[in-house]
Amino acid sequence: MWKELITLEDFNDMAFLRSIYGCAQNIGGQLYIDNIKRKIDCHYYKYTSDTIELLKGYAQFGDVIKLITYTIKAEIKDYPEALRLMAEHTKEYLKERKIKTLVIDYGYEDETQMNLANVGVAKIGFIEFMKIVKEEYEKIGFKTTFDKKQVRNELI
Repeated sequence: MWKELITLEDFNDMAFLRSIYGCAQNIGGQLYIDNIKRKIDCHYYKYTSDTIELLKGYAQFGDVIKLITYTIKAEIKDYPEALRLMAEHTKEYLKERKIKTLVIDYGYEDETQMNLANVGVAKIGFIEFMKIVKEEYEKIGFKTTFDKKQVRNELI
């Protein structure tokens, strides 16, 4: 079940999980609370089940919503389900907003750098990860395009 993160304890747990499975050092939860105050329409969410833990953070930048945090803790066999859950959450998040485009910036053009930058991505490899992202987002009504620097998911 998805839960919006709002307390310092929630964000401290998030920072810890991201430091192990995501792409960030454990910087503590206060930074995320500060982001909510500084950024436009900024929200963080966590999904937890017996086999999967997911983190997502969204913020508005101009005419798009950017995914500013994503972390996956799952077994390889569960990645399609994890990415389906992320896609469904994105759809729910965007359907109530004027902006219907989610952008995921990679930060690197080099696949090796992407594998080094995010443990959850590296577990299955960047190319396989992007293939599953495209499949799962398109199944639920997104037009997905990507290049070497970002993924654009447009809710249609």
